[in-house]
Amino acid sequence: MPKKDYYKERTKEINLLIDQKKYKEALDMVSAEIAAPYIPQEYMENFEQLYISLSEIVNVEAIEKKYNAMNKTQLLTEAYNGKSLNVNVLSFFLAKFSSEIDKMDLLILDQMFLNKQISNDLKIFALEQIKLSDINHDFSFFNNMTNKEIIISSQSNFELDNDQYYFYIKQTIEKELFKEPSLMPLASYTLKLCYEYYFGSRPPYTKQELTNNILQYIRSHFDDSIKVDKTFINWVNNLFTFKKLKN
Repeated sequence: MPKKDYYKERTKEINLLIDQKKYKEALDMVSAEIAAPYIPQEYMENFEQLYISLSEIVNVEAIEKKYNAMNKTQLLTEAYNGKSLNVNVLSFFLAKFSSEIDKMDLLILDQMFLNKQISNDLKIFALEQIKLSDINHDFSFFNNMTNKEIIISSQSNFELDNDQYYFYIKQTIEKELFKEPSLMPLASYTLKLCYEYYFGSRPPYTKQELTNNILQYIRSHFDDSIKVDKTFINWVNNLFTFKKLKN
């Protein structure tokens, strides 16, 4: 068989395996072709792309198989081992066992949210996953940035985009910076830091005050004539330093 016809046929065979969801067999076939001494460039590029995508699928399948074999206690321990948190595993745990959550599970989740070694943003992300699972519980939550413990309901509108206070500020900033899009990433990050710092409470600013302070702070980096409240500057700079040290 001519080489080009051979690679066309091999590509068809691989695509058929993919259509049949036989990803591991397809990956093995692609790997064998890539290992060959010579492949025409047009087919090599295609095989390399297939190898990347199939590897991801096969890895996900292997992980899902591993987690599906675990019972509730094993999977929750895999998500939170008392020291570190894997939100992806927690999401899998919630999807599989949300209807079976008991008091002991809630106690472990409480301990997770009180863990000072887990960052605020990771704990907030975990809380968002719990809300999606329709678990209604008041969790104790240790805010690493303020060193304060709060109580937060898993069904409250605590998300950045759902909280009307922050949603208003975010929308206003986006409108104000519509013609200055390069400033938006820093503005969004500054707002997110404010959200994390005051998670479960409210900043000592009205919505308009915080909006103006963030806009002035961002623009002052490029225009020395813009005056910003010194207290706000020091506070935001400390937040940036805190996040850098934690990461």
